Amino acid sequence: MKSIPKILLSARDPAGVGNVIPLAQYFKEEGFDVQIAASEPAAGILHSMDINVIKFEIPHVQHKKDASLLNQMSRELLQTVSPDAVIVSLSSFGAGIDEALLATAEVPTFAVQDFWGDVNLTLDVPAGLYFVIDDYAVRLSKERWGVKAVAVGGPKYTLYSQMDILSMRRKGRYLAGVGKNECLVGWFGQSPEIPGHEDVFLDMIQAFSGLSGQRCKLLLREHPKFLEAHYAHMGAINDLGIDAFDATENESSEQWLAACDVVITPFSLCGLDHAYLSAFSPIPIGTVLYAMTNPEIRDFSQQIAGFVRFPILERGLGSLVRDAAEFKNYLQRSLQPQVKETYFELSKQMRMENSLNKIYQYVINTLKNTE
Repeated sequence: MKSIPKILLSARDPAGVGNVIPLAQYFKEEGFDVQIAASEPAAGILHSMDINVIKFEIPHVQHKKDASLLNQMSRELLQTVSPDAVIVSLSSFGAGIDEALLATAEVPTFAVQDFWGDVNLTLDVPAGLYFVIDDYAVRLSKERWGVKAVAVGGPKYTLYSQMDILSMRRKGRYLAGVGKNECLVGWFGQSPEIPGHEDVFLDMIQAFSGLSGQRCKLLLREHPKFLEAHYAHMGAINDLGIDAFDATENESSEQWLAACDVVITPFSLCGLDHAYLSAFSPIPIGTVLYAMTNPEIRDFSQQIAGFVRFPILERGLGSLVRDAAEFKNYLQRSLQPQVKETYFELSKQMRMENSLNKIYQYVINTLKNTE
């Protein structure tokens, strides 16, 4: 191993950025020469945070047969940086910089998994080792994909302990125009191309419009990769006369997760983000309702993720609604103070680990063994 080893980190999705930032900082503090390569939208996010990044201009492709130029650009990047190891984040669909680096690197490769069992084999080459959040993710990754995985927790959540979550909550509710005795319900969308996703959204706004007993405001937060979805969604919201705030292009997702009393999403990773925010919060901030009211989206989740029921639900963190006719009852129940309190208490049992040091030790040992 070189006296000053060099590591290359990569990201293409917003979720990956959350893991790359603390990893880059930690490896720099441990004496590594750290380089970050990213494509959009991750590159734009990193740039907005004044983090130096090598911008990877080639967009992602859907199939291996279209990856010739992608792989060529990846090889050129590797030749330029000449890293001793590569750590990539993960993206679920198609192939981009993360997958191309795994396919073309001739040094040890690692991948940080942020969603249970998520392994992208579009280019048929896995990472040498996957850093995953818990033992369930280890088992799922091995059973579904046959890859090597080790549980280290979530690197991005090491940053949550530094957040002033109550200030974030106050600011978010102020920006959304939420009154003192008003509740805020947030829709955190995913790709509108996911089968059944739009039907679930319509089920959600119908349930919201039927709420009774307290004043509520709806917050709309679309996925950063599918910003255009908010036009049609806001149209449907306005047609029902719902009081809503469009938070699609404002602030961070954590800002809005902290602000909401109930977070609604089909199966987004933001549900896990919320649980960790609650774990670090001094008071209850809310709960999560996973909405899978369409059989198509349940089938899609089973096919892509390997499950329909989020693993975190087994810990009592949130609830799952499968029947559109029950959506309003589930939402009404989620707004009850005792439900928020129970969620808060259970979130304090979340597994906290020194994820960054664990990853560092695995990388160091691998490099020593390849000398």
